[in-house]
Amino acid sequence: MRVARATYLLITAIVAAAASADSNLEDSITQTTHNADVDVASENQARLSPDASGQSIATAASSALDELHSIEHHGSSTRHKPSKFLGFIQALLRRSKDLDENSNHGSQSRGTAHISSGSALVPVPDELARPVATLKEACEEDNPDALFLMADMSFHGNFTYPRSFDDALFYYDRLATIDGNATAHSQLAFLYSTGLTRHGADQALAMLHHGLAASQGSMRSQMALGYRHLNGIGTSPNCTQACGYYAQAAAQALRWMRSGPPGGLYWSKRGYHFDEDFGGLYGATPSLPLHGAVVIDSEDMDDVLDYLTYLAEKGETSACFQLAKIYNEGSRTVAVDPVKSLYWFRQVAKSYWTKDGKTVKNAKAMRYHAKTAAYIGTAYLRGDGVNQDFDKAKMWFGRGIGLGDPTAQNGLGLMHLNGLGPASKSIVKAEELFRAAADQDHKSAQLNLAKLHAARGDVLLATRLFESAARAGRVEAFYYLAQFSQHGVGREPNCNVATSYYKLVAEAAESLHSTILYGNEAYRRGDIDDALMSMMIAAESGYEVGQVNVAFLLDKHRTRLGLRERYVTGVDRVRKALGLGPRMRGASGAWQLDRNSALPQNLQDMSDELALLHYTRAAAQSNFEALAKAGDYYLEGLGTPVPSPDKAVSLWTSASDSRAVPLALWNLGWAYENGVGVEQDYHLAKRYYDACLEQEPRAYLPVTLSLLKLRARSAYNTIVGGKVNSIRSEAEDDDGNVGARRNAPFTITWQSLRQGLKHFWKSQWEHIQDEEDTGVDAGIRGSSSRGGKSSGPSSTNYIDDDYPDSENDLFESLVILAICLTVGILLFLRANRTGAAGRAGNRAPDAHRAPGQFDNDPPDVHIAQWIGGAAI
Repeated sequence: MRVARATYLLITAIVAAAASADSNLEDSITQTTHNADVDVASENQARLSPDASGQSIATAASSALDELHSIEHHGSSTRHKPSKFLGFIQALLRRSKDLDENSNHGSQSRGTAHISSGSALVPVPDELARPVATLKEACEEDNPDALFLMADMSFHGNFTYPRSFDDALFYYDRLATIDGNATAHSQLAFLYSTGLTRHGADQALAMLHHGLAASQGSMRSQMALGYRHLNGIGTSPNCTQACGYYAQAAAQALRWMRSGPPGGLYWSKRGYHFDEDFGGLYGATPSLPLHGAVVIDSEDMDDVLDYLTYLAEKGETSACFQLAKIYNEGSRTVAVDPVKSLYWFRQVAKSYWTKDGKTVKNAKAMRYHAKTAAYIGTAYLRGDGVNQDFDKAKMWFGRGIGLGDPTAQNGLGLMHLNGLGPASKSIVKAEELFRAAADQDHKSAQLNLAKLHAARGDVLLATRLFESAARAGRVEAFYYLAQFSQHGVGREPNCNVATSYYKLVAEAAESLHSTILYGNEAYRRGDIDDALMSMMIAAESGYEVGQVNVAFLLDKHRTRLGLRERYVTGVDRVRKALGLGPRMRGASGAWQLDRNSALPQNLQDMSDELALLHYTRAAAQSNFEALAKAGDYYLEGLGTPVPSPDKAVSLWTSASDSRAVPLALWNLGWAYENGVGVEQDYHLAKRYYDACLEQEPRAYLPVTLSLLKLRARSAYNTIVGGKVNSIRSEAEDDDGNVGARRNAPFTITWQSLRQGLKHFWKSQWEHIQDEEDTGVDAGIRGSSSRGGKSSGPSSTNYIDDDYPDSENDLFESLVILAICLTVGILLFLRANRTGAAGRAGNRAPDAHRAPGQFDNDPPDVHIAQWIGGAAI
């Protein structure tokens, strides 16, 4: 009884803490949301109260900021878009001017100020000279506003100010010392973690500054510490510490979500992998099975919208509904537009309801009519694209409920739960509506119903509903499940599960703290430096998408893309060089770090090491393409002191176990064929090649060519008695003479040639079977036994393994057989001719000849070793 009472009190405390989380949101949270484009100085000025002696300094800093904004606005207001021809001519002139200025090595522009950036002098644009001088004077007086603004300008390059991480480190450090600013500590931690300054990397200082920032509520640093403690970066792995930091960040994310309109702010996932624009890390064809679909660029999406708009204007109701949904949900290429969404939803509603709420004569109720009523009711409830109006919200929810829509039931339930407008506050009515919608598998209703059951202490039912909502991606459900897993409510405590759920909740609040949005925008406009920095900050906080994007941008050894992708990339690079910007709005062609990058030279020199590091970290978060890429790096010795084929094979094996990267299977086949990182084995090589083809049928051509070469080598190895395990049938696995045959001396006879061709022919028709259980293939193809073994003649497998399945396989095998016969005959003739020449010349034994070497040995040792199976 006491245990039940304690459990009930714990659940009540958890629910009460989650419900009241939005009432005590600290002011420091807003400080963590600032980025390169936020007016940080004005925020600090409102927070600080300078005394009379510092009033003039603060005023000077504020006036300098106003002047910077006026310079930015003036530049944008006077800019106009020229015609394509005129713009091209202007770009050429501008490009030639830049080349002329760069040719004057010792000269500098007249009236140009300079700042110290490490050991070099970085020019400052003329229009920034006066405001920068004013800010520096304020920095000498330790004005926090000026220090923050100078640090941000140096780090992000705002207002066309030259980027200097050394200067940013100086200003952030000064600000953190005199003011304890949380954002300054977080930025210092990032600089020490990545080693972007001349001081290099220092993980101990990074942990220190992250800790100071996290103690002040910096969500970015809380997530970074959680990720570091979880994976043992700069400290020993500690799940408890990681869970604590991620719990703090998740609580802030939940309070942020609940600070919005009824139903909360939307969890919008803006991050995406840059490699998706090209089909994946390995290009479109090898990566498509993992990504599932090709991304539609903005130009194609514009065509879709134009077509739907054409149909909608002609009165096609379904097209109106599709347009409304597109603008309501948004995508990578279409921004969310509540006004347009509501307009098209109203067009759908007009086809069924009149202005007074009656049904249009002879109108047939469709499913999208019910959904339209629910969408319009939600818009009035939240104030999306229209003034908030609870009366109209209830009216539209009522219309949707009349047609049986669960979203309308859930919306009216929220109104009764909170007593909004004409809906009286009634938990009983709210629960009835939530249950009616939940019975129709409405996930948001299941979440709301689960919270009511959790508040009553009904752990089992609440957990079941939370898990159902979580499977549909409801972020708030993960928070409650994390609480249950952390405190052992209704289950055994599980730190790893709780930490992963808290991490998911914290990362879902991208709009609150993440720099991913700014990285996306920078990449879209072709600014790779800004995109890389934004994604590195996200990667430091543990975002898998940030880690993959950093590695992708730094990867200089990427797979060559198809002709279309290479054409688009080349055109966009030319346009960027001319200052015209990328041709495609949806995907920038500048997809690699620029040679003229303004980033530090040490970062560019360590691109391979950083790319491998981020590929490895992304692979640890179940990105199997990144796992395979890490194996490629270890094979070539990129980012590592020496190549490590053993490590590469290990990573490829892990990637192939996921069944997500067919190329990893091909890599393993190649490794076993050539003995790279593993013992050479033609039989295992064939298994991996076949598995690759089975998993990805579109790889027929490269796999077939690989198998052709492999079978030729295996046939030769069998003929000459090589020591490599040749391709064999499953019946030969139990043959005790196989080992003796491998160790046979190098002899060519008609009997050995016939024996090798016989084995080669029999190996063509064997099917892929599991190496540990030889009956798996038979079980899949028709056996009903649980062990997967064939049931003999009565089995449903009617295909005779001794004959080809199709005409294509027969033709291919005949071609391979003809090639092998030709090779065998030529070898036999060469051996006889060499022996005859030796006998005719009656030569004496060669003193330099190795013991056991014969006259008919191949003259080219390397070629003979390669054909015989040795790795060279």
